[in-house]
Amino acid sequence: MARKMSLSKSNANSHKDNQMESIQEIFRCFICMENLRDARMCPRCSKLCCKQCIQRWLSETRPQCPHCRAALHIHDLVNCRWAEEVTQQLDNLQSNPAKGKCTPSDDEPETEKCETHVKEELSVYCETCKCCICHECALWSTKHSNHVFKPLEEIYLQHCHQIREHVGRLRKRFMELIGAVQEIEKNIETVRGAKDQKVREIRQAVELMIARLDNQLKMKLTILVGQKGQFSRQAEELEGILHSIESTITSGPKSELILHSSKLVKLIQDGINRSTFIVPGVSGEFQSELVPPYDGATFVVNNYSHLRELADPFYSDPLHANGLTWRLKIYPDGNGAVRGTFLSVFLELTSGPADSAKYEYRIEMVYQHANEPSKNMIREFASDFEINECWGYNRFFRIDLLESEGYLDPITDTIRLKFDARSPTYFLKCKDQQWYISELERKTTQQAQAILDLSQRVEKMEAEMPLGDGNLANNADLNITAGSEESTGKQSHNRSRLQMIELLDLNDNNDTEETASEENSDEASSNDYFLIYFCNERCISEMEDQENEAGGDTSEVEVVEFTGDDINLNDAYEGYVNYFALMDELTTTTPPPRPPTRQSTPQPPSGSQ
Repeated sequence: MARKMSLSKSNANSHKDNQMESIQEIFRCFICMENLRDARMCPRCSKLCCKQCIQRWLSETRPQCPHCRAALHIHDLVNCRWAEEVTQQLDNLQSNPAKGKCTPSDDEPETEKCETHVKEELSVYCETCKCCICHECALWSTKHSNHVFKPLEEIYLQHCHQIREHVGRLRKRFMELIGAVQEIEKNIETVRGAKDQKVREIRQAVELMIARLDNQLKMKLTILVGQKGQFSRQAEELEGILHSIESTITSGPKSELILHSSKLVKLIQDGINRSTFIVPGVSGEFQSELVPPYDGATFVVNNYSHLRELADPFYSDPLHANGLTWRLKIYPDGNGAVRGTFLSVFLELTSGPADSAKYEYRIEMVYQHANEPSKNMIREFASDFEINECWGYNRFFRIDLLESEGYLDPITDTIRLKFDARSPTYFLKCKDQQWYISELERKTTQQAQAILDLSQRVEKMEAEMPLGDGNLANNADLNITAGSEESTGKQSHNRSRLQMIELLDLNDNNDTEETASEENSDEASSNDYFLIYFCNERCISEMEDQENEAGGDTSEVEVVEFTGDDINLNDAYEGYVNYFALMDELTTTTPPPRPPTRQSTPQPPSGSQ
């Protein structure tokens, strides 16, 4: 009987061990067959494996699950944080099976004894001392006399309730963090999906670009093959003519040659006329939709020998492209350690955005003995440029080989350099153009503010300027009524008009008379200021019109600044009348007739209407 019971116990234990092993088998990596480390799960077959094992499998073998053979990528794997905890608990149970058994003593907490009265349990809480005591201490101990006591169970429940409240807040925060982690994981998946979508779009766009390049190639090859066929037929015709003529010369009788010589000459001439060598060029360049073309310029270095003797660096004319400004910096006798040995050439960015950016550039030295671009010396590179920063080549070319290699013209003593620059992408090109547009808008705003300030100063000076001669000030046709706001505005307006007429008269008189009184000189210099202002106002207006016609490009707009020596009175008068157009609407005063030229004296207005 005892043996049967022992056998049943051993069978039960073995059964439990088998169950434990089967559970451990589930939580074991199916690749390395070891305990799980940073567990990941296949979303298709739900098999668990180590993150490092599956990463190595997918990167080195093939992108599919080793168990179910389904297509699998790293971002498809499910992160199983709980797997390691389960594995650890299984290991603990296997190493110490008795630890997992529950005994009655485990469920019941041990009773706490008083330190003073060892046999008594703690049952009272002294609020004064903030400690737990037994009823003996509360009743008889002089240490706790006249203290406030409360039942220990009540205080215990209060503390448990308080802790549970904090635990609830902590649990809420924990759930918030878990939710935030899940949101981040969703965001990661969204970002990866967006990246994959963008890759698909780029691949599709590139495929379409390649197809368009193939179409361009077919068109170019069609033209070239047609030209080749045309010239081949002409060559065959000329070959036939040459063969017949040579046979006539070599094998035919002399009399027949003399008799048909004119026909042979005409046949030769017709063959020459029918054959043409005018070939329309087919460019080897293909239009790219990803990389913008180069913007470049040519710089001719004159008097190179003299510049080399000076040994000072010099610059090319600026190249303006997409809002950026480039120029070549050349050391004719070399720079630094290579001085006297190599020609040094650099490209400098003189104007552009403040942030550094990578640009591609190309410097080419032209072969001058013949028009053979294949012999030009070309250097290409890409560098990160900042404002006023140079990139180039200290050892661009050996100075002693410039003339012998055909790059220095000994007759004109010149070197021809071509330099090109471009943004590596259309995105950067558009960014530079946007920066340039913002700079133009900022300068336009500053100029408009300056014009407004100048206008206010002029109006202030006009208001403070005294009236002219008495005959002008006492003109009865002004109809000025004292104390009336309307007449005051008309008075100021008409006064300015009369001063303009008087000013024109004064300048005409100054052209014919060499000397003038000090009073007239002071008045002329004061009035010249207004002439300069109105001429400049008209020039600014014309400049804005030209800028609008040029589509916002100010490179073609000519800016003229008038001084007191180059005043055109007719233009000044036009600017003056336009300037007071608004006041014309308010005062209904008609402008005086336009004066002819400086040779005649303008008349004052006959009166106001």
